[in-house]
Amino acid sequence: IGSGYTIRVCRSHQELRNCVKLQKRIWGLEDRELYPERIFVVTNKIGGAVLGAFDPKGQPAGFLIYIPAWDEIGRYYYSLALGISAQHQNRGLGRALKLEQRQRALEAGVDRIKWTFDPLRIKNAFFNLSGLGAFSRRYIPDHYGQLSTNQRAGLHTDRFEIEWRLRSARVRRAVGGGKGKVSLAAVKAEVALPLDVWKLAGRNLKAARAEQFRLRREFLRHFSRGLAVTGVRLGESEAFYLLESYED
Repeated sequence: IGSGYTIRVCRSHQELRNCVKLQKRIWGLEDRELYPERIFVVTNKIGGAVLGAFDPKGQPAGFLIYIPAWDEIGRYYYSLALGISAQHQNRGLGRALKLEQRQRALEAGVDRIKWTFDPLRIKNAFFNLSGLGAFSRRYIPDHYGQLSTNQRAGLHTDRFEIEWRLRSARVRRAVGGGKGKVSLAAVKAEVALPLDVWKLAGRNLKAARAEQFRLRREFLRHFSRGLAVTGVRLGESEAFYLLESYED
């Protein structure tokens, strides 16, 4: 990570309170939409953790909060939020937080982590799919309902649910400095989208909504066929999600 930054668990009430404030600064959420301070306090006591990224002066630069969860397979960690302040972005802090989370999970005997992200955010897609080696088999239409940021843009809160299988060869390669690359021979389908649907919404809301609904239909169809989103590539004016019949 960037010179002088540190990653560690946030424990004091002030550090946890700073994480609550970071949410508002990073995403512009309304107070009713923020994870409250009590959630941050409890998380450290129930088997999850609040990880903080701190600048060379010890000031908060970002955070990651995750909790224990269970599904039909067994135990995993669920990430509630990962955010980096604007002035500290593009310095490897998001990756450093995720790698610290992975290490802590493996030490606790947990080998899966899940979270969600907006399919319209291509930068996040590269980070999650290529940078970390995660994948998705689930598309959730309007996951959060009316979230203020989406409401202002006129878009729904559709989300991919991401799964990060920490011991898989794909993840080990990605976190070891390689990429979670997709073999072109394995690609069964591609889904194209404009590079920035959020900017498009500011110019032509009808067109942006049409793109979002098209993506929703295509991903629900592909996921019903058993395909998984494992990568993304850039074209001149579009990005392309890559899908395959992925198994570890």
